[in-house]
Amino acid sequence: VNNIHRNVVWGQLSNLMSIPTDCPQRDERMGWMGDAQLTVEEAICNFDMAGFYTKWMRDIKEAQEKDGSVPDVVPPYWRLYPADPAWGTACVTIPWYLYLYYGDKRILEEHYEVMKGWVDFLGTKTEGHIVKYSKYGDWCPPSYVRSPDTPGELVSTWCYYQDVVALSKIAHALGKPTEAQKYAELSEKIKEAFNKEFLKNDQYAPIGQVGPMPPVSSQTSNLLPLYSDMVPEDKKETVLKRLLEDIEATRDCHVGTGIVGTRCLLDALTKY
Repeated sequence: VNNIHRNVVWGQLSNLMSIPTDCPQRDERMGWMGDAQLTVEEAICNFDMAGFYTKWMRDIKEAQEKDGSVPDVVPPYWRLYPADPAWGTACVTIPWYLYLYYGDKRILEEHYEVMKGWVDFLGTKTEGHIVKYSKYGDWCPPSYVRSPDTPGELVSTWCYYQDVVALSKIAHALGKPTEAQKYAELSEKIKEAFNKEFLKNDQYAPIGQVGPMPPVSSQTSNLLPLYSDMVPEDKKETVLKRLLEDIEATRDCHVGTGIVGTRCLLDALTKY
């Protein structure tokens, strides 16, 4: 465990070069927002990140377009607009974690309009509160680049829900009760639409029959709504059962998640 932690620390430290880069070992080293938002909590727990992320959030603010969209990489040396929802969420996730861990409202005050602009932009990409837009989704599960069994729209809509819930809490922290209520109500509508669209009987986004076995779904599809308390109370036990069956039986206790699911996997299992 200590060796794993040491690798994590060096991996993180090697990517803190003015911006949170994606990797130090090849000719890319871009400020990929997805990589940054998925490692923000780990980075804060291992380093003093207040100054570093405050600076990078200003880079994000500079990179935001008038329609509220942000790019996949910041600074946008590659003009990849708009970001995949799991990447763009960095502009909400990072200020929120800075506030949670450091208790400083200034980061929320400075970037509230940035966060609001991104969330409202995502709203323009929805149909019935389902985000109909995905570029990467649950990126790079074992043996694949793009996930073969986790729908991109499921990941995008889950990220939209996460952002709206966080924005409601941020508005509350900043003394904006009307906007806090507005986004809280929107989050409930997204949750309802998410379950209507993706929850089929006792699992999320089943992908059909696998040989003689009944329909199955991906680890990520089931664990994300468990992680975020989106699963209806009467379905939690069966959705968890499907997740455990996939881990233990289908994959012989192996991870089948990409970067989005992996971030939430152990937390979801521990929670239940």
